[in-house]
Amino acid sequence: TLTKVYDLFHASWIDENGSLPGNDLGTWIGEGEENRAWDLLRETRDDLDHFRLTARTRPKAFESLYAAEGSDWFWWFGEDQASDSDADFDDLFRMHLKNVYRAAAQQAPARLNGHIVPHAPIWTFVKPVGSIQTGDRLIVRTNCPGCLQWRTSLDRTWTVSNLIQAGGVMAGMHRFGLTLGPFPRVDWVEFRFHCAHPACCGTDPCCRGELQRVAIVSEEGQGINGSCQSNNQQW
Repeated sequence: TLTKVYDLFHASWIDENGSLPGNDLGTWIGEGEENRAWDLLRETRDDLDHFRLTARTRPKAFESLYAAEGSDWFWWFGEDQASDSDADFDDLFRMHLKNVYRAAAQQAPARLNGHIVPHAPIWTFVKPVGSIQTGDRLIVRTNCPGCLQWRTSLDRTWTVSNLIQAGGVMAGMHRFGLTLGPFPRVDWVEFRFHCAHPACCGTDPCCRGELQRVAIVSEEGQGINGSCQSNNQQW
């Protein structure tokens, strides 16, 4: 039998970077990303209470909830701690919360689809991206040098930007890329790539001059004007 604990000292074993002297919980709470994650966790637990479920009646739902209550999720949210996989931690955290609803035989709310941490998916000719969320960035990557002509639904003026060669060469292959965004208040971004590789045959996807469109959607999957579309058009 374990001894019952009556009082817990309010403190932390670590302070976040740049914190004031003394112990606090700033490395886990206080920044926007951290607070949003706590809100999602609280709302999920409140829903379990609303469904009148307990760890005895729905153990799988509470196992997923307990997994989401681990402190490491909140460690990586915000700017005080950082990794190279913050977006992955975000996806896994929200997956645990969605699993709570699945185990409870309930529909997961749309709020759990919204990214806590801005994502930066990579668009390529082999694996084009159909949509990104509001606040995300888009990385356009090619194997050929060239420039990108792009615009958004908010500003129809074309911008021309050169793709930047990524550091390092693997198996003799060069990579070029450009990061667009974030796009807070637009429905889509569209672009076309102008290949500048002298050895290209002129018929490969990079040389066709096709207009690409990527939708910018909210957590509910809708654009600012209530639509979600992505398409390829011939310029």
